[in-house]
Amino acid sequence: MKPDEQGLYICCVKTGFRPYDVGVTAALLIAKRYLRDQLMVHSNGLDPQWLDARRVCQRVLGYGDWFGIVEEKITQDWPGQEGVIVRRLIETQPPEM
Repeated sequence: MKPDEQGLYICCVKTGFRPYDVGVTAALLIAKRYLRDQLMVHSNGLDPQWLDARRVCQRVLGYGDWFGIVEEKITQDWPGQEGVIVRRLIETQPPEM
């Protein structure tokens, strides 16, 4: 994988609701927890479709409930894509450290 012109690495994972979907979404949740702003996770799925991964992470790791999918309208940074709605995984509650 090579970075784009902005130095960003972009990768796409399509699970199609297969049995490994929960494992993939949980792994993305864990990565987002530790990489924070260094990792941007976009999703075609709505917030309820991340519920199983959040429950697994909450039960095992204690922080799955801190995350949610939010919808945003892109207004800049993606040439030719103004006005597009994207769903992004965010941390909704800051961790206590």
